[in-house]
Amino acid sequence: MTKKSKIKFNLYQIFYTPESEDDLIKFTQRYNGNDKALVCLGGTIYTNYILNKINKEFDVYKKEK
Repeated sequence: MTKKSKIKFNLYQIFYTPESEDDLIKFTQRYNGNDKALVCLGGTIYTNYILNKINKEFDVYKKEK
């Protein structure tokens, strides 16, 4: 068996963390114009950062039910 590694992310606790894609869509719909563009851009950049960190450091497998 291989030893499982834990991932530790530094999170900003003052921000909303969506639990699903629907929650994220509802969150971004609260904004308009430039504000909406900045919220979406920031979310996309941070999501890509997290995914890149995971891809470089870990082999990810789907959990068996």
